[in-house]
Amino acid sequence: MFQIIQSIRSRVLAGCKLIFSRIFPTSLASPQTHQCWRLAETLGAICTTSLDSSVTHVVALDKGTEKSKWALENKCHLVHPRWIDAALYTWKRPSEEDYSVVDAPMRTTYSETISKERPHQVLAPPEATSETS
Repeated sequence: MFQIIQSIRSRVLAGCKLIFSRIFPTSLASPQTHQCWRLAETLGAICTTSLDSSVTHVVALDKGTEKSKWALENKCHLVHPRWIDAALYTWKRPSEEDYSVVDAPMRTTYSETISKERPHQVLAPPEATSETS
């Protein structure tokens, strides 16, 4: 059973080649040990530190980095790290548009993504389930 789960999970981001921009410190000796990198690879993505035309996604927090600018100039997907998290939670490749890096706050939350995938299961924020006095 575990092998079946691993097999399915490893196909979620298959075909995606990711490079990270300001997600972890440049002083990190081995970026392959960072949680985002490991999670992306678990989901089937290939992660790299070399920016070239084979990169399909730049994972960043803002548009101001050199890699982010490269993504925009080369019509490469520029996504927030939450895109990887959403792939983990839904076991599907999320829409890049829903997780694109924007100057404004994120317009998509985990709850919205999950409710799109499973409309019959709406997740309420914790404050909505607690009673007020």
